[in-house]
Amino acid sequence: MPKMDLVLHIGTEKTGSTMLQKWLYSNQEPLGAERVFLSTVMGHPYQRKLVSCFVAKKDDFWMVNGFKTPEDKDAFYAGFLDEAAAELEAASQTHHTTVITS
Repeated sequence: MPKMDLVLHIGTEKTGSTMLQKWLYSNQEPLGAERVFLSTVMGHPYQRKLVSCFVAKKDDFWMVNGFKTPEDKDAFYAGFLDEAAAELEAASQTHHTTVITS
């Protein structure tokens, strides 16, 4: 797999993160033309699916997705990491940078 640069944006509340995330995804096509990749598998525009995958405690993502038990969450995420890895592998063939934002 060719290497891509990673731009990792982790924003806290009330710092303009939502505006940046919405701008990135509303410009996904022109950014892609410049070989900057934004995931669709990780959730968009906030890539919250990626973050929640690694959070052990119940949070609002559980409620939004109807998780009642850890097993519900596990079922939701079955194959997710493999799917995300495959998406990044494919993107690395045509893009030089990926942006992860949450």
